[in-house]
Amino acid sequence: DGDTVADADDNCPADANTAQTDTDGDGAGDACDTINDLDLDGDGVLNAADNCPNDMNAAQTDTDGDGVGDACDAVNDDPDADGVLTAVDNCPTDANADQADVDGDGAGDACDTINDLDLDGDGVLNAADNCPNDMNAAQTDTDGDGVGDVCDAVNDDPDADGVLTAVDNCPTDANADQADVDGDGAGDACDTINDLDLDGDGVLNAADNCPNDMNAAQTDTDGDGVGDVCDAVNDDPDADGVLTAVDNCPIDANADQADADGDGIGDACDTVDDDPDADGVLTAVDNCPVDANPDQLDSDNDGVGDVCQV
Repeated sequence: DGDTVADADDNCPADANTAQTDTDGDGAGDACDTINDLDLDGDGVLNAADNCPNDMNAAQTDTDGDGVGDACDAVNDDPDADGVLTAVDNCPTDANADQADVDGDGAGDACDTINDLDLDGDGVLNAADNCPNDMNAAQTDTDGDGVGDVCDAVNDDPDADGVLTAVDNCPTDANADQADVDGDGAGDACDTINDLDLDGDGVLNAADNCPNDMNAAQTDTDGDGVGDVCDAVNDDPDADGVLTAVDNCPIDANADQADADGDGIGDACDTVDDDPDADGVLTAVDNCPVDANPDQLDSDNDGVGDVCQV
């Protein structure tokens, strides 16, 4: 046959077959194997019934049921057409390009059956799991709605104060301002009584005369046990040393509390219409406003009453 293989060694001496291919291993080369060879691929399945007569596939697997065995069916490289070849597809007959496998059992979520008792693999069976598809062994459910925090969008902000749990210093107590007077990381809204120095002024709560307001000096002007910084009575806005409760001019400094006309309003804040000399003539028209002269006698008519003439 001129194929350069000596007749004594040639499995098809009369048919050129330099490669000496013998697919079914029966000693007769493919080039001269007849159609009457009952099992061309030698897999034990006769040609007439073999869904891949030229490729060994004793199991006759035909995933897509098209009559062509997987061993010779190109479609079966990816029967679900999800772009993942069958050899590495965790759901070969169900499209799942992302190959998601929440419970890590080797079967993709797309084809995991309802009989999978713990889909997320957190040790809590699906029937009792408040987040069956998300691992949450602790089953934390901050808002008590039956949906675990790990899969409950509400728990991004369970106290509905506009501050997400991840950065909320009081995640279950509304405190949009995130006030934390003592700077201990726990917001004032949820700081417990066990916090030894709530206002962070260095004075422990038990001895602090204003536990919620910083007042390291512990000043208590009226000695009532309540520090000035949180004691309304101790208000002294004009800083004249006279407390508002008894100051006749609470917003104008007048330490001497002078009240010439005895009207209860100190001279420092008495209006222009007062009568400090109590002579019945208002300051605005009194020619001697601080010296009583109801007759307003002014001998030299210089606009200054005689009683206060220098």
